[in-house]
Amino acid sequence: MNPDNADAAPLVSVVVPVYGVERYLDQCVGSIVAQTYENLEIVLVDDGSPDRCPRMCDDWGLKDGRIRVIHQQNRGLSAARNVGIENASGEYLLFVDSDDWIDDHLVESCVAKALDESADMVVFTYSEVSANGSVMRDHSSDRNFPRERRSVNASAAIRYLLTRLPMYSWSYFAERDVYLRGNIRFPEGRTMEDIATTYRVFSSARSVFFLQESLYSYRSRPMSTMSTPSLKRIEDSSRAVDELESNLSLSYPKLASEINNWSFISYLWCLTFLYENKTFFNDSKYRHFVRMIKGRLYNKESKVKLEYLGRKDYCKLFLFRMHLIWIIPFWHQIRGFILKFPSTIK
Repeated sequence: MNPDNADAAPLVSVVVPVYGVERYLDQCVGSIVAQTYENLEIVLVDDGSPDRCPRMCDDWGLKDGRIRVIHQQNRGLSAARNVGIENASGEYLLFVDSDDWIDDHLVESCVAKALDESADMVVFTYSEVSANGSVMRDHSSDRNFPRERRSVNASAAIRYLLTRLPMYSWSYFAERDVYLRGNIRFPEGRTMEDIATTYRVFSSARSVFFLQESLYSYRSRPMSTMSTPSLKRIEDSSRAVDELESNLSLSYPKLASEINNWSFISYLWCLTFLYENKTFFNDSKYRHFVRMIKGRLYNKESKVKLEYLGRKDYCKLFLFRMHLIWIIPFWHQIRGFILKFPSTIK
């Protein structure tokens, strides 16, 4: 971006919740500072991090005048994101997790598409990387990602979200008014907050453009919150699924089949997660959640539309109908073992 035109360009607020990531924080913030689009407001929300992160945030604030640092007592990821929303002043808003990093052209590309296509939301693809930063999978080539060359309305975007897209709060770039218009905040005290929020952002958007470029690097870490076995994750997941189903069924009754399919697949994930982590859970609570999830699956199974299922989900449906869904965790273990020892057979 030409620095002479920076003042005429819309201000973009980039919100980074920070907690326990001293190993990765410099790479994350460095990738934001290095954006080719310069008219940025970078909001670092230190959520009471117990490591060197608070000092590192302050150091970054001294290095770049576009950076604002907010320190608060630990209240969780949702609260940190909410503080970011409330303190952002940009026309556009982007979330970046503090152990990830972004492509140098992410903001410039999204602003350009938002303006050219009159879209108040731009959805992009991402690369999944390991803890050490090596690329494990580039999702820009995913066949499921919408190949729209024009912006679509909220109903079409919601359909794509339910049938083709993951629900990550960092996987889209939106006008701040989208959050304000929908009075959208992340649910504090809950995990799986992205599921509880993303569909509301899509619903609040008037037009959405899909940009099939891998602009975000998502770091998959063994010790992250998402990889930690917890029955609270199942409880919060089922609550988020119920909320989504209830809210979208009222707003988009024509998407009933897509909503049912998405809910069914989400509950299948919950059941698989329970089977995979059985040894970590209290037996009585474990059995309670298994019964609850199975009950919801049986209620939805007869209404599943096969044309909306991918190959993996179709296989899971078959296994569920055959009462064999419990074998999936064993397949994951066997597959992981095989991948550690590449075959020498040509």
